[in-house]
Amino acid sequence: MRTRLVVAALTALMAFGMSAKLSALETRLIDYRIELHFGWPLSGKISERLRQLGDGSWQLERDGLVFGFTATEVSKFKIMGAKVQSMWYRKKQSGIPSSKMVEISFPSGNTELFDPITLAVKIGADLHMNPNLQTANYQFSEKQGKEKPISFRFVHDIMLDTDIGEIAAVRVEQVSESDDDAERTYWLSPDYDYIILRAIEREDGDIKTEINIRNGSVGGRPLKAANR
Repeated sequence: MRTRLVVAALTALMAFGMSAKLSALETRLIDYRIELHFGWPLSGKISERLRQLGDGSWQLERDGLVFGFTATEVSKFKIMGAKVQSMWYRKKQSGIPSSKMVEISFPSGNTELFDPITLAVKIGADLHMNPNLQTANYQFSEKQGKEKPISFRFVHDIMLDTDIGEIAAVRVEQVSESDDDAERTYWLSPDYDYIILRAIEREDGDIKTEINIRNGSVGGRPLKAANR
């Protein structure tokens, strides 16, 4: 139970938080804190880095540490006009109680199937093109050859209190059933390329995992509260 919750916490970011501006993605450095709730609280951290590679593609890296457990995730994707194409995705977990590696390669030209990170690019792009988007459906893969649908609904015009201060947010609620029957909710920032501000995961109505932004920068600009 503990391991599954830690893995869920460190991978919760995978489905969200990328830029909506397909023609002008921006580099980023973001730090988050994690709290796990399963009898007693445990705290940890996640760091995120987005950069453009020499061939014009983009790479997102995330590193997490909770209670001796580490997870590193890397996704490479490219932008083709208004479309996003996953190229490959890798996740490595190590620590208690065992290690695990997952790698996915995507066919060239497939712009309908996304790994957890490029799914986020598509979500951000859809919100950018339609800021009042209410629902959306996608296909994504967390394992080679295994695809599944996922659906979301959106709640707009929210002011979220964070460690940085109050920041405008869009709440994104997963409405399709997941393999582990968890219920996930995410708050994204329309002012900062739809990065994640907060994420929670519930099981049987109780919060099991909570992720909150600590600090960071997008395009070299430090994140600031709405009233600063």
